[in-house]
Amino acid sequence: MTLHAGSDAPPSSTRSIPALIFLAILINSAYAGSKVALPLFAIQLGASTFTVGIMMASYTLIATFLALRMGRMLDRIGPRRPMILGACGVMAGLCCAFAFGNLPGLFACAILIGTFGGLFFMAHTQAIGKASAAHNRTSVLSMSAMGYSASSFLGPMVAGASIDGFGHGYALLLLGVAPVAAVVGLQFRLLPLSDHARRGGDASDRGKVLDFFRNRATRGVYVTGIISNSAWECMHLMAPLYGHSIGLSATTIGMVLGAFSAGTFAVRIMMPFLAHRLPPWRLLGMAFLIAACGFALIPLTASAAPLIALTFSIGMGLGVSQPLVTSLLFETAPEHRIGEALGLRTTLVKAGEAVFPLALGGLGALLGVAPIYWGVAAVMGAGVYITQQRHQAREPRA
Repeated sequence: MTLHAGSDAPPSSTRSIPALIFLAILINSAYAGSKVALPLFAIQLGASTFTVGIMMASYTLIATFLALRMGRMLDRIGPRRPMILGACGVMAGLCCAFAFGNLPGLFACAILIGTFGGLFFMAHTQAIGKASAAHNRTSVLSMSAMGYSASSFLGPMVAGASIDGFGHGYALLLLGVAPVAAVVGLQFRLLPLSDHARRGGDASDRGKVLDFFRNRATRGVYVTGIISNSAWECMHLMAPLYGHSIGLSATTIGMVLGAFSAGTFAVRIMMPFLAHRLPPWRLLGMAFLIAACGFALIPLTASAAPLIALTFSIGMGLGVSQPLVTSLLFETAPEHRIGEALGLRTTLVKAGEAVFPLALGGLGALLGVAPIYWGVAAVMGAGVYITQQRHQAREPRA
């Protein structure tokens, strides 16, 4: 298949972009808030740290294996109904935790929220990618990412305040108001959103999953996405360990991680400017280079101020990379298999979220923290090489 130039989205689709971002804020607020409320509720019920860890891992367990099937469903029926189903599943999970108020109920809540939340986020990405056009997709995805960042702050804040004010069960029920609002808006079409996914191709010409890896451009998107996600996981896992090793207080370590989040948010504000002036693969390579330099320099710092500056720069690099990787996936994957391509990416990301913390923790115990940072810097350096190769090639869709 040849690469389509990417015509402008229809006006009705363009007008749906703010509504889509608002929907993502609603659902992600509930999703992120539940990740604070559930473990605290479990601890109150007497759960061990190990049990809480298994509960949190169950968020991604089923979604990892079902992501490809979910993606193919998106290709068949479009995003609106899967978004409704996903929001209903999140709402059901939160109500389940409130209704039962015991550990089995909390496990059911985690599984429902993780699985159906994953379906909603995949459908949302498909919808917002197709509501945008080739020339502004990266900017739109960056605005969407800012919505996710804001709701990732809002949800835990609401959850914490609600737990203190009303208790754990009612806090989870309160979080369920957000998906109710999303379902009402989608079901009764109160928001300017419709199923606009194309249905090109039937089951006989959908091809195989390996097709995505046979095309160099699509393979490059997946590889750079794995690199970006692994670096993100490394940042969150290793920064507290390194901060502790150089004697920083818990408050300062929190500031270090806060600087990382601030960097991701700040650069996404600049994305419309950057995306209109630099080709996507070149911009991704520059982002990887900035992050690689930050990772390489962290083990050479021994005080808070330079560490905060470096984590801010890493946040800027990785904040650019995630919307760009998604935008490039829309460019390189077959148009009638976008949902499947997103499902494969979700499978790879979720698998990485399970494997990377264990691998990094084991290597850190064996080698120390510094070699881990340098190893991640080297991997991101390889990502720079891949992006430059893809920039020069600009190959067609899979």
